[in-house]
Amino acid sequence: MSSYSIAGDKIAFLAYEGRGRGRWYEDLWVVNTDGTGEKVLVETNHPDSPFFNREIWGNVRLSPDGGKVIFLTGITERKSDKNRITVWRMNTDGKEIQKKTVDFPLNYSDFRLVAWPVYKGDLLFFVEDKSLRFGRIPDRLVWLDLESLKYQVLFDDVKAVPNKDMYVCPKQNFIVLVTGDRSINNDKLVLLDMKTLQHRVIFEADKMKLWTLKWSPDGEKFLFSRANETYIYFPSDDKIEKVGRRNYGCEIGLDWLLDGKRFVFINPVDGEYYLSVVGEDLKEKRKIKIPYPVERQVHVWGLENKVLFHLNRRLLVRFDLETGKWKKIY
Repeated sequence: MSSYSIAGDKIAFLAYEGRGRGRWYEDLWVVNTDGTGEKVLVETNHPDSPFFNREIWGNVRLSPDGGKVIFLTGITERKSDKNRITVWRMNTDGKEIQKKTVDFPLNYSDFRLVAWPVYKGDLLFFVEDKSLRFGRIPDRLVWLDLESLKYQVLFDDVKAVPNKDMYVCPKQNFIVLVTGDRSINNDKLVLLDMKTLQHRVIFEADKMKLWTLKWSPDGEKFLFSRANETYIYFPSDDKIEKVGRRNYGCEIGLDWLLDGKRFVFINPVDGEYYLSVVGEDLKEKRKIKIPYPVERQVHVWGLENKVLFHLNRRLLVRFDLETGKWKKIY
């Protein structure tokens, strides 16, 4: 599965189905969040499919209510002076398919769909990655008006974060991204308002070293860990506070519990690791020793009074905050 989107009671995802015509091809699927109703919407390797010989580019996105899905395709052409993409929209039942075609300069490549907010005529955000023969320059964040098909480059210096998606607010009203000016060695953590297209700088550093960023479930605030520090930011008040530190030798996992009031993170102390629970007042409420080995790239998911941990390559465990019991999943 190369990309997925969750909204309403639906999950849309792209799945590799095999290799053909000299490249990997993907199909687009949709399924209910309870696991029922699995259905393939787009087949790209069947001659009778309207998507035959079309390559799905980047990510797939659902509308906030989960009723529609949007994605991009491109036709592979060896000789062309432009990059042509098609923007597809359809209901998650596969009906009412709409498409619009947009031409971009040839050096625009590797489009990645970031967010699909529904404001003033539908706006589409995606990232363009421009690669050079001997190296890589920063990405561009591009805005496309789906009605007029006019586009605008909002940022041409977005610094890609390996293996992480753009940080989109659950309300679909903000995106957080890192921009960087290589000429002066300066990085900025930026909050972009997707309705007004205005942005504000949240944090500046010579090197951002952004490890983790998690929005609260209500979209009112977010946590981020960079270098050896962890912060919480409140967009409504434009306020930032330091809430903790991280160990240099281990990327610290953190996440919000589903109540959106508490968050949890792994806290290294004298060679041992603890689960810290922090309340609305940003004070530590509980500190639980983790009885399992912890390695780099720690992943944490906050649930309803439970916390799921991926502590190393082979170990997935769960901790129940109510009973105080650990459970090894695998």
